[in-house]
Amino acid sequence: MMNSPEISDPCRDRRRRRSDEPEVALGYQLARVATDFDLECCVIVDESGHTVAEASELSSAINSEFANLLPTMSKLPEHRGRFIDQIRRHLPELSDDELSVCVFRAGGRRLFIGAIGSEAVMNEVAIFRAITGARRIHNTDQ
Repeated sequence: MMNSPEISDPCRDRRRRRSDEPEVALGYQLARVATDFDLECCVIVDESGHTVAEASELSSAINSEFANLLPTMSKLPEHRGRFIDQIRRHLPELSDDELSVCVFRAGGRRLFIGAIGSEAVMNEVAIFRAITGARRIHNTDQ
């Protein structure tokens, strides 16, 4: 069977989008995760709150607020409601279960990841997939 150039293979298209730069590769990874899991936002930050990679359909103000809060949200889950209220200043329709955060290690660094999407369970699965990709990218980089 002959491959038609008009038919696009999503795996092949994704595999062509590679980079030797870990942060660019992480951006591609997050964009794929955000698309696959219908996330409004997926962001990875370092301990200082510096954005390492992001994929978002939200405004830069919301992304910035979310990225800045990720390390603290991960460390102080008992204050989750207060952090969500801060994000609601920019995104009033956000419900508690639409936001997920997690801390992980990749490439010898402590990183924080957050996702905003409409399905809490799928946000967790998306985060797991993004972490797996981030670790793969960083481990091949060393």
